Amino acid sequence: MWHDDPSPIDGLTEEQSASIRAQWRDRDREDFEKSFDEGWTAVSSAIAAMETDPVAKKIKKFRDKYHAHLEMVPLGQDPGPFKVSTLGLTFDDILQFADRYMPAAFELARVLTGNVHDVEGFSNAHRKYGSHMWRVLAGLHADVG
Repeated sequence: MWHDDPSPIDGLTEEQSASIRAQWRDRDREDFEKSFDEGWTAVSSAIAAMETDPVAKKIKKFRDKYHAHLEMVPLGQDPGPFKVSTLGLTFDDILQFADRYMPAAFELARVLTGNVHDVEGFSNAHRKYGSHMWRVLAGLHADVG
C-alpha cells in the first residue's frame, strides 16, 4: 500500500512520517475489518434467503430434471421429456433472481480478493445473454445482436 513507502512525507521528520503512516495503516486495517464483517453478513444473509427462495428451488429442479432428460413415469408407460412449463418458471423470474443475488456473489469476491467488480455492467450483460440462453432452451427465436 502507499502508506508502506518508507520515505519521509514532505515537510515531516522520519519519525513523524512513520507515526502518521502507522495511524493510516491502522485506520485502513480497521476499515477493512469492518468492511469484511459487513460484507460477510450481507453474503450470509443472501445465502440464507436464496436457500428458501421459490425461484431457486425451481431453477434447481429445472437443472435436475434437464440433466435427467426424461421424466420418470409409472411402469408400462414410455418416459417422456421433462416439461419445463410445469415449473412456472419465467425469463423474468430467472433474471430477477440473478439481480437479487448477484450483488452477494460480487460482495463475496470483494471480501475474499479485495477486488471490486462492476455489478451493474455484469447485470446488463447477464440479462442480455441469459435471456438469449433461456429463449434457446425454450425453443423461441433468440437474436443476441
